Amino acid sequence: TISAVRPDTRRPLAPPRPPAPHGWRTLATVDLRVGSSGFSYDFWKGPFYPSDIESDAMLAYYATRFRTVEINTTFYRMPKATVLARWAEAVPDDFRFAIKASRRITHDARLQGTADNVAYLYRQLESLGDKHEEGTPAAIARMIGLRPAASPPP
Repeated sequence: TISAVRPDTRRPLAPPRPPAPHGWRTLATVDLRVGSSGFSYDFWKGPFYPSDIESDAMLAYYATRFRTVEINTTFYRMPKATVLARWAEAVPDDFRFAIKASRRITHDARLQGTADNVAYLYRQLESLGDKHEEGTPAAIARMIGLRPAASPPP
């Protein structure tokens, strides 16, 4: 048996840490971001936003305080390409959008036979320009929220 010892104390060294599973990151390399579910709430005027802020200015203001936001509207309907492009322009390069997958994909179809809907979602997200690519500024985390189910999909 070979054991490693610290040269300064002759005490055994701690065993080496096993490598992280493929695709996992160690805590030291995780980019932790804090944000909220949505950004455009009138009742946030005063407590969070300036009282007189216009709706069109909310995302830019929000992005000065947080580095990510979850977009829930995509669960119900896809925003127009022009809206997505405005969002991309309103935030700094290191901002991240977490886009929730459509309920057609997650709840109605229960992830079965959804290739066309997933392709449509990704095509629409191209409106964000290069800000939707993984590893580039303002990358989007794709979120899939599933409904509780008593049994797995057929």
